[in-house]
Amino acid sequence: MKYFIMLVLSIVCETAYSAPMNEDATICYKFSNDKLVNKSSCIVSSGYGAGGSYTSIEQSGNTYSIETEMCYKAKTDDYEECGTSLNNVEANFYYRDLFYKKISDMSLVSDNSLKCFITKNKKIDICYK
Repeated sequence: MKYFIMLVLSIVCETAYSAPMNEDATICYKFSNDKLVNKSSCIVSSGYGAGGSYTSIEQSGNTYSIETEMCYKAKTDDYEECGTSLNNVEANFYYRDLFYKKISDMSLVSDNSLKCFITKNKKIDICYK
């Protein structure tokens, strides 16, 4: 009985907290070599948990899974993003404007900007609004 109680307590104490944030129907944009190849409706789901956040995009029968890790930085005594993956491949986050051009000046980012992720090997480049 003692071992059973210890097992239950260890499972309860080690459980990580996670929560879905939202699920939205929106428009997604798939690019290849900076050219728009697919624009269609999609479902974007997101949430967070211990150590990071996730976004799942379902577009035209394809699912794109994005995970962002959060790491503690002793220098600033805060947590910040330290790694992003798209379908388990290293990726970068960036913005595009409504004319599908990449935004390099962050002061130009607006509520109308597209949120985008591109794998470092450039095989997947997906955006949503």
